[in-house]
Amino acid sequence: MRAERKKEHLENYLRTGHEGNPLFSDIYIEHNALPLLALDEIDTSTEFLGKKIAYPLMINAMTGGGEFAMEINRQLADMARTYEIPMAVGSQTIALENGEEAERSFRVVREEMGEGLVLANLNANATPQDALRAIDMVQADALQIHLNVAQELVMKEGDRNFSGVLDRMRKIRDAIPVPIIVKETGTGI
Repeated sequence: MRAERKKEHLENYLRTGHEGNPLFSDIYIEHNALPLLALDEIDTSTEFLGKKIAYPLMINAMTGGGEFAMEINRQLADMARTYEIPMAVGSQTIALENGEEAERSFRVVREEMGEGLVLANLNANATPQDALRAIDMVQADALQIHLNVAQELVMKEGDRNFSGVLDRMRKIRDAIPVPIIVKETGTGI
């Protein structure tokens, strides 16, 4: 069911040709005819999770879990490596449930990224053991825990029990060797 849902998400996006608001209309760039600097002196690099990255950007979690997602993840990881930015994998719950074939679609990210920053990703119902497996699967530098109550509620087969989430996150934090980032899918925190 989870694999089918992930494939459906990608197919629906590609079918609709969705053009969300990229928020560029909210940005005003003031013209400066006399900048008094050289372009090659501008340093866009920063440090994130103890590593230097070339730009303050990240390819965030998108997909994984099957053959259909492996090539997408490979290409995204190739871009992340090329531009020296971090990449978070999609939710690895499917790999924990479905095993080796699903795991490969996530492992390809670390294979492509080399020493680059890779973030593992699980939902808030994960256990410390799940977190350790997900981190190991991609040799992650951090773990994203995603909250997606709104999405779960609109899906017929979605989770309905959100009790104990904060407690689970504390247990995960205490059990894993990497930092945790908590984020919300779709609607943002």
